[in-house]
Amino acid sequence: METLLSDLEPPRDRVFDAIEQLRLPSVAVLTGDVHSSWAYDLPRRPYDAYDPGTGRGSVAVELAGTSVTSPSN
Repeated sequence: METLLSDLEPPRDRVFDAIEQLRLPSVAVLTGDVHSSWAYDLPRRPYDAYDPGTGRGSVAVELAGTSVTSPSN
């Protein structure tokens, strides 16, 4: 698991760098087709500079939704 997370750090950092360099005030990342719906804050440093109670330290928000093209039974 540690390898997977370390592989994701460089692209994640590039996205956070772009958001901060462009000084974007509100960013939403949309994902989907995961057969569930949820929303998360996206903090750059989730363990030392993020307050989950207020969202302070979050760079963006991620919204995930279910598939829009698959039939439901």
